[in-house]
Amino acid sequence: MKKLNEASEFVNQSLYPNIKFKDKMVGNSTPTKDKINPSLLADIQQAAKIANVGPIITTAVSGHKNSGRHSNGNAVDIAMFRDKGFSSESDAKSKGIYQDIVNLVNALVSMGYVKNQESNNDKAVLTFGFPGHDDHVHVSRKSGGDTSPVTGTPSPSSDTTTHTAPGDESGETEGSSLLRNILTANLGLDKLSSGFAGIQENIIRIKQLMK
Repeated sequence: MKKLNEASEFVNQSLYPNIKFKDKMVGNSTPTKDKINPSLLADIQQAAKIANVGPIITTAVSGHKNSGRHSNGNAVDIAMFRDKGFSSESDAKSKGIYQDIVNLVNALVSMGYVKNQESNNDKAVLTFGFPGHDDHVHVSRKSGGDTSPVTGTPSPSSDTTTHTAPGDESGETEGSSLLRNILTANLGLDKLSSGFAGIQENIIRIKQLMK
């Protein structure tokens, strides 16, 4: 059952193999020692797996001004991908991590996170285009409960390179990950009776992924 407010907990890094936590990368931030909403981290872990990227959380509670969702562990900042920081969209492109950022954001959006609008939303992701967020991705969730389900299809990526996220040695590509999620979410045995039209729609999606 969904909890309206999730009690933040000290981070157990073994539960999030697709995420890295780095201390002292941004001021005095020590995310490894902070209490963070575990449902938020579970969502980022799932999104990182879907997008096949390895986000690095650099700030949570400590080292951040005492305001907003950070103060109670309901928000984190991701300022590094592949051990590289970035100062702008163009800088991220020059360092070859722009598509990683886009893929993670798209995966979160497919899980119900609202892009670039946090107010009045339980789950939000702020990125390029939102004031003050050109050098990091801010992800927040106030509620607790289960990992957010994938309710949409992440936007296609223009980057066909396969990246293995930390702790994930499967080497699963974005295409195969999307295919797996489509089959799991929409073609499960418990949903085969829902109608042929839905199956046809997903066959079309699968064919597009196979191109």
